[in-house]
Amino acid sequence: MLLNLSDHSPEPLRSQIARQLRSKVLRGDLVTGNALPPVHVLARAHRVPALAAAQAYEALAREGVVEPDERGGYRVAGLSTGRLRELAQQRLLDDLHAQARRSRSSSSPATSSADCCRPRTSPARGTRSRPAASRRAS
Repeated sequence: MLLNLSDHSPEPLRSQIARQLRSKVLRGDLVTGNALPPVHVLARAHRVPALAAAQAYEALAREGVVEPDERGGYRVAGLSTGRLRELAQQRLLDDLHAQARRSRSSSSPATSSADCCRPRTSPARGTRSRPAASRRAS
């Protein structure tokens, strides 16, 4: 299983592992019942500490994405459609916040990651600004 991990990312390795495995489940690359590699195998293959891999699996187990199997490893859990939708929405928010952090660190003016998700308001009247397409239609 190939993961794209970076020591240079501000995101901790355990979070990178969990996010990418969660993404593989949401995309259907890993399906219910698929066994995940043992912690030590994943850690060795990606040259990361075993603790980071173990913490990622534990986080995914708390979310209900994976479940422990009878041999001490982990398998992809059976997820309901509603739970898959929740995870997909959370992934989208996480991606938006990560993008906001990256753009802030690259040169954008300081704004909070939550600001990227809020509707824009007009400073003069406090009303929402309409998208350009709807302004042209008026």
